[in-house]
Amino acid sequence: MSAKGYFAVITQEEGGDRFEVEFPGLAGCVTFGDTFADAVDMAQDALEGWLEVSAEHGDAIPDTVDPYDAKAVPKGARVAWVPAPPIKSRTVVVSVSMSERALAQIDATAIELGLNRSSFIAHAALTAAGADVAAKKVKAKARKRAKAA
Repeated sequence: MSAKGYFAVITQEEGGDRFEVEFPGLAGCVTFGDTFADAVDMAQDALEGWLEVSAEHGDAIPDTVDPYDAKAVPKGARVAWVPAPPIKSRTVVVSVSMSERALAQIDATAIELGLNRSSFIAHAALTAAGADVAAKKVKAKARKRAKAA
């Protein structure tokens, strides 16, 4: 995730010293900080944890939500851009069944695209599921691995 990140809406507690951080579009991703700078640091930790847990559970990772479009910025609140850390995800071995003809077509197409079978299937499945950005990342990562080998 190069330039991807999320907007954090930071509000100072009424009558208090703490700052509350929320991420529009990321339900339950909240944290607090004693100072504004501390709140921004805590926002980075909260975002990383939220994204990793979502990835572990196989949840879809939402795109960035512009808090001004979502009308999520209350009066007096500040907005901070929090870069998204790389999401750690482990590879899982799965078994699928298909005809020999389908497998031969997949292998031939994967070779034409410079991918291995697993990368091609992941790319095709993500594309079919409407996750085009993720599909492009799978394809780019697979090509990078192939060049390094």
